[in-house]
Amino acid sequence: LKGIFPAIAPWCQFASDCLSSMAMFNHRPAASNDYIEDEQVDKLQSWDEYERKVALQSLALQGEKAARYMGDVAKLLDDENAEVRKCAAIALGKIGTQARSHLPSLAASLKDADSGVRAEAARALGAVGNYQNTPQAQSVVSLARDKD
Repeated sequence: LKGIFPAIAPWCQFASDCLSSMAMFNHRPAASNDYIEDEQVDKLQSWDEYERKVALQSLALQGEKAARYMGDVAKLLDDENAEVRKCAAIALGKIGTQARSHLPSLAASLKDADSGVRAEAARALGAVGNYQNTPQAQSVVSLARDKD
């Protein structure tokens, strides 16, 4: 561009310098995953349902790394908000096999009034794994007949 329009060469350099400066000021050191998780765990206790949902989604994205918080996540399967309950089921499913201790809570969610919660609980049970010979398996079979 400088070679084609020599008159704007100084402006091109100025713009390039500005962008470099902006990038430098916007650069933040990477936070440790522990810090991010702890911050999100605090939000799980928020009065704001949106903050609880976002915190659950953030933990779900971390998958197995969020396993140490699965007890806090499982408590939200009983939240008053259906979207929060659904996000809690998703997060437990993303944690995977380490969430086996919460199979009974997930199975109880198969009887939730909200069909989205029931569906995510069924998916989470599948992701957590090896529940075929448990009482939860019968709940999943009955969910397959669910009209919603």
